[in-house]
Amino acid sequence: MFEEVGILSDILSQYFIVYSVCCKTSGVDKRLQNTPYINPNAAFESACNPVGQAKIDNKLGVDLSVQLGICLGHDMAFESHTLPPTTTFAPKDRVLGHNTLAALYSGARAMDVDYADPRPYEVVARYVGAEPDDLDDLARGESA
Repeated sequence: MFEEVGILSDILSQYFIVYSVCCKTSGVDKRLQNTPYINPNAAFESACNPVGQAKIDNKLGVDLSVQLGICLGHDMAFESHTLPPTTTFAPKDRVLGHNTLAALYSGARAMDVDYADPRPYEVVARYVGAEPDDLDDLARGESA
């Protein structure tokens, strides 16, 4: 969603100071979280870190967070740790081409969801006390 982020940033930067914080800010290997790689042949894939994103926003002192391309579910982790008000412009949804409402119009009534799977809760708990390793670029006013 880099192209979409660029377009939205260009529009918003006409009226606001815009910072962009990538979801992969942690650099933590997905294998450490028991999360499958999107590309199984990849040597490394970084996991998302919505709590780290929130902490960076807090450190920047932003007045409003606009989420674009945040994974469904990660928005809740982000919003529970960020200080400014937050709105989601569009969530990331690879299955439905970033059109989450398509699920409502598809006629599907049941989902194969394992509500007993503890992994999402374990992942969030791992990052709650963590601090991003390098915030030097934030002190210089550069985007992360």
